Amino acid sequence: MDQAPPETSRPLWREEATQLLRLAVPVMATFILGYLPGVLSLIFVGHINHPDAKEYLAAASLSDMFFNVTGYSIGLGLASAMDTLASQAFGAGNVKRIGILLQTGSLVLFIVCVPIAVLNLSSTHVLLALDQPTNVAALAGPYSTCLVFGLPFLYAYELLKRALQAQNIAWPMLYSTLLANAVNAVVGYLLVYHTSVGYLGAAIGRASAMMSLPLSLLPYFHVTPGACDFWPGLHGRAAVRGVGEFLVVGTPGMLMMMFEWCSFEILALFAGVLPNAVVAIGANAVTVNIFSVVDWIYYGLNVSATVRVGNAIGGDDVPRARAATSAALATAAVLALCFASLLLATRWVIPNLFTNDRDVSALVASVAVVLVLFQVPQGVNQTMQGVLRGYGLQNYGAVINCVAYMGIGLPVAYLLAFTNAYGLQGLWMGMGIGFAFAGASSLLLLRFANIDGVIEKKQVQTLEERSRYVIVS
Repeated sequence: MDQAPPETSRPLWREEATQLLRLAVPVMATFILGYLPGVLSLIFVGHINHPDAKEYLAAASLSDMFFNVTGYSIGLGLASAMDTLASQAFGAGNVKRIGILLQTGSLVLFIVCVPIAVLNLSSTHVLLALDQPTNVAALAGPYSTCLVFGLPFLYAYELLKRALQAQNIAWPMLYSTLLANAVNAVVGYLLVYHTSVGYLGAAIGRASAMMSLPLSLLPYFHVTPGACDFWPGLHGRAAVRGVGEFLVVGTPGMLMMMFEWCSFEILALFAGVLPNAVVAIGANAVTVNIFSVVDWIYYGLNVSATVRVGNAIGGDDVPRARAATSAALATAAVLALCFASLLLATRWVIPNLFTNDRDVSALVASVAVVLVLFQVPQGVNQTMQGVLRGYGLQNYGAVINCVAYMGIGLPVAYLLAFTNAYGLQGLWMGMGIGFAFAGASSLLLLRFANIDGVIEKKQVQTLEERSRYVIVS
């Protein structure tokens, strides 16, 4: 594809950078606020004044990881079909199709929710089969049971959120997550420290926060003029007819996310068989939360890039899609350098927010140095995943993540941790190498592959979908 002349491309780049940041800032804040209930739950558990406090923290962290990988990542990954299809539909001017996609996504996710709930209710047995400490697995089971009650509400929220984000609407979700954090903080604090429920109160607080998310969006649709313009009414046949396409687009997106999240679940299992396993599990849980807070900011950029690129592709505007890609990568690089500096400066402070245990805090501080070294690869990789989804290239992203995390990151992590005795630091070094490979591979794909041919094929598909699913208001 020939590059646009500088006098054209630079203004286009600036315009896309401005639009990207307008969308990305509230989206990033929304994702951070959406993640904080899980972090705050671990903070509540980590500060329980009880002889078994370490076991409680380890159990809550394992339960969170299990829930995130088996429940959240699957739902979030499948819902990513909305990021691609809805943003392209909006760019093509076929707004009513977003409502059809919302109905299709609801059908898919609520069917998927049933086996996921059963699996989480059996988490104790699964963790024992994975050779986790018996006392920790026994405590993790009831924690997972409490969390699973919020899962259907979480799925509903994720679909509604994507329907709005595809239309470049982000602020309502920010207010919803603010309310959810308030619910989580109040319910969790009262139950953990002022009732006999104990550590399970943190899980109940988080489940309550999930329940509040979709419910708090209802007033927005009720009072905002035009907020429901994308809704065509119930169209059961069209929704069922779209299941195949939704799965074709959503499954690679799910795999992209699951390969990444499963690698962290396996990392937690590796930590559980390190020497002094309870300390290692607790330190890894805190490290994962530090990593995840930063990664959710990158994920906000990821989603914003998907929307901007998808809107451009839906409108057959390839130069604008290229400009959005460049703007997203530049933003990711700047954010990565800022986070690396901040993390290095606060590596001895942040662990104390999660736990009073000095052994755990010291281990987290040492692992934080590894996180600093891989901030740029982490940011670039997360952003490129969103770019690939915007182009409709999830299949490539799934393959890259599979090789990066399962084929490179985890094997190297195991070798460094156990063969070379680097312990938890070695585990995270291996994952960092996986980030670097994934980010570099995605950049090379977009630079050298025949992306224009894929884009032309996607444009033809978009035209066919428009004629098939257009709904007259």
